[in-house]
Amino acid sequence: MIPKEESQQVEFKLIWKDDYLKQLCGFANSQGGSIYLGVNDQGKVVGINNAKRLLEEIPNKGANLMGIVMQVDLLFENGLSYLLLKVHQSSQPVSLRGKYYARSGTTNQEVNHHHQRWWL
Repeated sequence: MIPKEESQQVEFKLIWKDDYLKQLCGFANSQGGSIYLGVNDQGKVVGINNAKRLLEEIPNKGANLMGIVMQVDLLFENGLSYLLLKVHQSSQPVSLRGKYYARSGTTNQEVNHHHQRWWL
C-alpha cells in the first residue's frame, strides 16, 4: 500500500534520475526510507517506463556507489507498473561519491562527516 503523502521516510518520484541516489543515501544515514517511482505527489500511481531495466540498474548503483543493498520491487496497480526502492538505516555512515547526506523532514541535507554529532 502506498502512503498518502511524502514524509521523512517516503518520497514520490515520477521518473528515475541518478540525483535520487542522494535521497537513498540520506535514508541510509537516517531512519531508512522508501522512494516510490512512477507515483505522483498525491501518491497516485501514474506508471513508469523502463521499469525492468531500472530493476537491475538501481540496485547496482546503490551497491557500487554507496556500498548498500536496497530492496527494489516491481509492483502494479490498475495495470500500471511502479517501483518501490527501500533502504534500511545503516549502522555506519554512508557516502555517495565522498559526500554524506541525511534526511530532515521531507528534505535531504548534505552533512559534514567530520562533525560526527549528526550521526549520533
